[in-house]
Amino acid sequence: MNEMSRDQIEAIKEFQEVIRFMKKNAINDGVWEVLGGDAVSYVIVDTLYREMIMTNKPKDIIVAAIKQHVCSVLLRAYSAVISCGAHTNSIIKLCREQKTTQMEMLELMAHRAAWDGPDKVFRSTYDAYVEPTSSAVSLVICNRFNNNIDVIRWHEKLFAPKIQAE
Repeated sequence: MNEMSRDQIEAIKEFQEVIRFMKKNAINDGVWEVLGGDAVSYVIVDTLYREMIMTNKPKDIIVAAIKQHVCSVLLRAYSAVISCGAHTNSIIKLCREQKTTQMEMLELMAHRAAWDGPDKVFRSTYDAYVEPTSSAVSLVICNRFNNNIDVIRWHEKLFAPKIQAE
């Protein structure tokens, strides 16, 4: 399934309640940044939310659970990136050097970068491009995390209250 736009995700009837909750609790932007337009990821968040609502969990516990889920998504993406094979690692290096996350197949060949095919880090799009498998993987590649602590700190900043200029 292709990634959906934020408007498309937010227009899905089944997600309306969880989207409203996340907006009201100022976590929607952070969730979007990590999950991107992957509808399946939103099904997981929605299920988590609904299970907690049904058991009358307080708002702050639900918010913490959603944030924790997002952190676990980031940590899994980090794990996939650091444990990838040499070929995938060479593509990550090229992406970082060129400050991009999407590479044309022809460009990979020009750099003599081999790609073994879809894995936990990259997928192909219509056989013309290689791109990260998720927004979370893209964030890991772009942010050059060195360890799990870096990922957790970045996650904490992502959900830190924003100070508005007056």
